[in-house]
Amino acid sequence: MRIDYEELLKEKLRTGVTLFTGAGFSTLPNASGDQLPTGSELCKEISNLFEIPKDYDDDLESISELAQINNESMFQSFLRKRFHVETYNPLYDVLNKIHLKAYITTNIDNLIQCVMDNSSSYYLHSAVQYGASKNNVNEVQYIPLHGDVNDIESHLYFGKFDLAVVDQYNHNLFEIMYTMTKIYPVLFWGYGFHDDGVKKVVSRIIKEKRQDIWILCKEEGSMSSFYKRLGCNVIIGSTEELLKWIDKNISIEMSDASEGIPEALKTFSIPTVNSVAVIPREEYYLNSRTNWYNVISNHTYNREEVPLIEDTALKYKNVIMEGLPFSGKTSMLMQLALKVNRSNKLFCTGLTTELAQFIIQNTKHLKECTIFVDECADDMEAYALLAETDNIKTIATADSFGYESSKHILSNVVYKKIEIGDLSITDAHGIYSMIPDRIRNVEFVYKESEDERFGMFEMMSKNVRGILSKQKVKRILNKAYKKNYKVFEIIAVTSYLTSNKSLASVDIFLSYFEEDYENVLDYIKQAQDLLADVELNQELVQDAIDENYYVLRSHLFAFNANLVLVESYKEEYANIIRRFIKNTNSFKIYNHYVFRRSAYDAGFFYGLYGDEANDIYKSIYEYDRNAYTLQQWALYLMHAKNYSGAFSKIDDAINLKPYNFSIQNTHAIILFEANKLIKTSEAEDELKHAMNILEDCYKSDKRKVYHAQKFAEFALFLYKEWRNPEYISTAHAWINNIIDTEESRSTRTMQLKRLLDDYSGVVEPRNPIK
Repeated sequence: MRIDYEELLKEKLRTGVTLFTGAGFSTLPNASGDQLPTGSELCKEISNLFEIPKDYDDDLESISELAQINNESMFQSFLRKRFHVETYNPLYDVLNKIHLKAYITTNIDNLIQCVMDNSSSYYLHSAVQYGASKNNVNEVQYIPLHGDVNDIESHLYFGKFDLAVVDQYNHNLFEIMYTMTKIYPVLFWGYGFHDDGVKKVVSRIIKEKRQDIWILCKEEGSMSSFYKRLGCNVIIGSTEELLKWIDKNISIEMSDASEGIPEALKTFSIPTVNSVAVIPREEYYLNSRTNWYNVISNHTYNREEVPLIEDTALKYKNVIMEGLPFSGKTSMLMQLALKVNRSNKLFCTGLTTELAQFIIQNTKHLKECTIFVDECADDMEAYALLAETDNIKTIATADSFGYESSKHILSNVVYKKIEIGDLSITDAHGIYSMIPDRIRNVEFVYKESEDERFGMFEMMSKNVRGILSKQKVKRILNKAYKKNYKVFEIIAVTSYLTSNKSLASVDIFLSYFEEDYENVLDYIKQAQDLLADVELNQELVQDAIDENYYVLRSHLFAFNANLVLVESYKEEYANIIRRFIKNTNSFKIYNHYVFRRSAYDAGFFYGLYGDEANDIYKSIYEYDRNAYTLQQWALYLMHAKNYSGAFSKIDDAINLKPYNFSIQNTHAIILFEANKLIKTSEAEDELKHAMNILEDCYKSDKRKVYHAQKFAEFALFLYKEWRNPEYISTAHAWINNIIDTEESRSTRTMQLKRLLDDYSGVVEPRNPIK
């Protein structure tokens, strides 16, 4: 081997580097001698499988394009199977010895995922699947430019025409790639520089000369000389030789993980009072600002559910607290994290499958580890990985809607669900006594009727003076609107992001305003000053982990701001969200995989835009091509009574996810809504077809609640409007079943039960239509 500036490369590999890999990187065989196919091998396989003439035997790009044209679905399936790695050469594990900041690749294989699954140093964060991330030292940005076999919704770019336009289709991803290559030194490894899109980016970073670049070449020659003339450093050698060189020359300090939580997981440790920011007790009650300081300092009341959950956690390996937003779940989870007497404890938010694997890898030496997971339903598959691991116990929280729509994923998990509902009169009195005198109402107020909801939100609203109310938020928004519209936009965008479980960032505001950096920072500063108003006493502060992000001090502010913006600034808010979506790509949105579930909601968009949101869904789908986007688009078109368009979109979604019962449910809803007011025999047949689809969904899917509620709603409609009682008894049985099995005792479920109780036993229709 020969390496230009060898000592400098060692230093960069220790301090932080981006790897950019191509086909030559993934060539080493596993222990059985199996390896990914070479270009010539692939040509022969594709030619035989897709019956393509031998004329193209040596032209992989052309033969792939012909195969894709002949049968795209079959070709994509072939690629996923052929490039899926099960086991790999252990030499690749030396990647854990370098300080890896990002992994960019034109390969479609899953080799790097296999390596990282066994890593105790890093876990991958896919820009495609999860959007933007915070600057976590153990997180490696993963940027698959040509697709990823592990992402079923990812198109694999392999043919001649595909590769010619991939940088246009994935323009935003290529921009993220450019950002990562200009921030950190880059090592090009096994990459042949054949793609025009990548060449454009490489030419930019070479001309700018912001970072050192090394390129691995097999041998000395015209190409290595060419790269040197461009100002790049050259490594002469093979993939195997470079991996062995790293193994020999790069060393990392390994912490002793024989006992206790390893250093790599310290960021998830339960904090002490000395390690958290001091926050006045009033903040917890005035702004619903859940924080470690007030919990550690016993400024919060231990509700009766806390000992119940602690006791349950001794009997069950996994416990989930399920409840509505602002029900106090996170505070109780923090209290439990402090109370539960176990030596190995972690507290985790923002769980992903890669992070779960990383935690599992770093705790496998422990006999037992308890992990407290806030909002586990944000990624239930990731939570299931933890919950199924033998030496891991979990106590988690989940919002009701997210839990109901994803609990089917836990079919193999043994767990106990505890519903966090209304406050008992005893707990309400206890919380009232903890409220500081200065802000506590003179008289204690509880709910006025048995049917009234009374959670933490209602408790604070009725018993705290000066609470962050909707009226207060409206006054500050009015002030911003009159003083500086740019500041109004900053607050609106931040509230939209926060209320949908994401964060504002400098990158987002740069895209939104399309102005220079200094101007954008000035708008943020003005917004910060306005929110620090004496009356409102809010803050828009930089995130503690990554200063690129901005956090609202109170989620209650975002909640109320969203309500005020819809009610009082509907047109302005609609324009702001439209501009945000059209100017901001998903890779810049933190927690995008969670954000999109509610941010693009069909009902919300129809309420905001009426019949004029079709172009917005088109913009979303351009960079977020998945079945979920199509499902929301279809539901929106249904609200707009564009049933032909709705059927078209839901059919597209079904083609992408043919066995997804949530999408089948949506198909039934659209079919029913399109025909329910048309009093013809053909329409009645379609209504029955919709009910049959829902029946299949209920019988086949584990999400019984989701289907039972909609079936009951439609059964009641058919009886009242069509005098058709044939579905009442089934609906009644299903609703009773989900109540009896404690799958759902929600307000909606109980309301449907009461309505069905009135009609149960009906056999003949009343006043049948003739």
